[in-house]
This record gives sequence, structure tokens and C-alpha cells, in this order.
Amino acid sequence: MNITAKNTYFPLNVGDNLIVVSPRHDDTILASGNFIIEALALGVLTTVVQTYVCCSRTNFFANYQEGLLSEEQIQQVTQARIIEDTLGCNELFRGSFNWRQGIIGEWDAPLRNYEGPI
Repeated sequence: MNITAKNTYFPLNVGDNLIVVSPRHDDTILASGNFIIEALALGVLTTVVQTYVCCSRTNFFANYQEGLLSEEQIQQVTQARIIEDTLGCNELFRGSFNWRQGIIGEWDAPLRNYEGPI
């Protein structure tokens, strides 16, 4: 297979830029992981990947029933998700030097139909 030729069955070619926009941390891995693994296996993913996480601050925690999280809890949960996502993306992209992440910083819970104060 000549990977420098136009690839007719895979939507990424050598030298193309890949930009991933995901709604929340870990969605880069969950939603795009197979595509990225295949692109790496085919040798067509040759540039640094730019990822953008839109909703990175969370005031929602699945098993938390007492209301909104405090600002300190929000920071702790958000930081834990950033660390988890960073470690996963480092593995997915075969090293921290192969990808960059931009964080938009929007709230997570409004997307989950949360209607209380933020």
C-alpha cells in the first residue's frame, strides 16, 4: 500500500490535520478512539492532533444527591477528569508530544438538563 497516494477508503491522508471537538473529557477517546487507532495503524496520522473539550467544568456528579457541588468540589472533579483524559490521550496518541488539548471551559450539567443555579 502506498500511503502517500490518495487513500480512497479512509477519510484521512498523510499530512492532513486532525481536529477533534468533544463535548466532555474522555469523549475524544470514546467517540474517536477507533478512528485514531486505525489512522495510526495505516500510517496516515502524521501530524500533531488538536483536541478541544467544550464542557470541562462540572457541577454534576452521578451519585451526588445533596445538590450542587461546592467550588472546591467542582475544581477537584474537573481536575480528576482532566488528568484521566490526559493519561488516556497520551496512550491513544502514543505520547504527549503527538497531541494538544484546548479546553473551552463551559459547564457540563446544562447539557444534562440540569436547571438549578450554576
